[in-house]
Amino acid sequence: MIRWLVATALALFLFSGAMPYLKKLGIGRLPGDLNFRWLGREWSIPLTSTILLSLLAMAVARLLGLGPARSGWPFLRSSTVTSLFSKMIAAVSGAAQTPARSNSGGQLQLLVPAYFYPAGQGLNYWNQLIDAAGLVPVIAIVNPASGPGAKSDPVYRTLIDRARAAGVRVLGYVASGFGARPLAEVEADLLRYREFYAIDGYFIDEMGSDGSETSLAFYSRIYQAIKTAQPLASVIGNPGVSGHQSYLSRPCADALVVFEHNADIYQSHEPERWVSREAPERIGHLIYRVSSLRLARKLLDAHASSSAGLVYLTDDDLDNPWDTLPAWWSGLVDEIRQRNINSQSG
Repeated sequence: MIRWLVATALALFLFSGAMPYLKKLGIGRLPGDLNFRWLGREWSIPLTSTILLSLLAMAVARLLGLGPARSGWPFLRSSTVTSLFSKMIAAVSGAAQTPARSNSGGQLQLLVPAYFYPAGQGLNYWNQLIDAAGLVPVIAIVNPASGPGAKSDPVYRTLIDRARAAGVRVLGYVASGFGARPLAEVEADLLRYREFYAIDGYFIDEMGSDGSETSLAFYSRIYQAIKTAQPLASVIGNPGVSGHQSYLSRPCADALVVFEHNADIYQSHEPERWVSREAPERIGHLIYRVSSLRLARKLLDAHASSSAGLVYLTDDDLDNPWDTLPAWWSGLVDEIRQRNINSQSG
C-alpha cells in the first residue's frame, strides 16, 4: 500500500508539470480533479486522473513482466521503470524550455505580432490568423494595451481562448525598455497577464543586446520569474538585432528575434556566426515593408540557411508595421506550408 501511495505521489508530481499538454487529451478534467487560481497562478491537482494513470502504468508494467512477484510488488524497484520515470522527468523539464511546437524537422513557424484589436477589421485579421493555424504553426503576440492593461478585456479574453482552441500559441507582449524599465513593473505586467488571460507565454520586447552582466542579470530575473510561475511558458525575447548568444545560454529567453527591420535592410543582412549554430526554433526574423509575395519568397530563399525558424513578413510599414496582416497573407501561409512539406519530404 505504501509503495502504491509513493507511486501515486510521484505520478501526481509528473502529471502536474505536464498538465497543460495532458489537458488537451482530457486528462485533469475528470470528477475529483481540482483546478483553481491562487496567488496569480493556475493550480492543478489531478487526483482522479493521477490514480487512473498510476493504475494504467502498473498494468503496463505487469504486461512487461514487471508486475507482482512472489516476494512482493517490485514495481518501484525495477531499474526499467526507474529509467522510465527519469525520462518522464527529463521530458517535463525539457518542455519548459521549448518556445513552441517541435521544429526539429526544419519547420517554419509564423511569429505574428498581432497588434490589432479583435473588432471590425482587426477581428477579420484575427479570423484569418486563426484559420491559418490549421495549415501552419502559428504563434500570435497579443498586445491589449502596450501590455496587459489595467484590467481584463472580455473581447480579448474570448479571442485568446478561441485562438488557443484552434491551435494558435498566444504570447503576451511585455515591454522591457532595453533593461531600463523597473523590474517591478515588468513583473506586474506578467502577473496581470496571468490573472487576466490564459496565454502560452510572453514576448519580451525592447530586449537588451549588449551582453553586459547588468543586462543579462535583468533579463535572467524576468525569465526565472516567468518559469517559476509557469514552468511551461514560452519566452521569446526581442532585441531586434543579433546581439549575444549569452541571452539564450544564460538563459534569458527560449528564443530570440535577431532581426526586426525592413526588407531593404534584410537583403543585405549578415547574421552573426553564433546564430547559424542555434536550433531554428530559437531564432526569429520580423520583416516589414515587403512589397509583394514575390519579394517575400525571395527573402525566404535568400536566408534559407540563416537558421531562423520563427518568421513573419508583411507589407505594412512604420510607424507601426504590426497593426495589419499583409494583403498577401493567404499566399504567405501557403508558401510556409509548402516549404514545411518540402522540408519533411526532403
